[in-house]
Amino acid sequence: MRYYDFDKTEARREFQNRNYLFLGVFAGAVLGLPALRYLFVTGFGLDGVPPFIVVLWLVALFAAGIWRLSWRCPRCHNYFFHKSWYHNGFVTRCLHCDLRPDELI
Repeated sequence: MRYYDFDKTEARREFQNRNYLFLGVFAGAVLGLPALRYLFVTGFGLDGVPPFIVVLWLVALFAAGIWRLSWRCPRCHNYFFHKSWYHNGFVTRCLHCDLRPDELI
């Protein structure tokens, strides 16, 4: 049996917040950019979405992705999603100590 010396609720909430922000920005880009294109073409008579809006959205997506991947495991305090030689944003357990996020409930 492992000893947990961290607040599981706070760690789970931080993990969820990072995932929800990234998925929200990603889904917003997938659904929002075509909607903005339609709005700009029909409403303003432009050819498409202005490039600065697309660039800002990509910067926000990039920043949210980095913030999500920089979450530290509450058990071992190493980065959850990567080691020095291996990176994977889709892992379901810590690459160092095998902590699963559903163990934080």
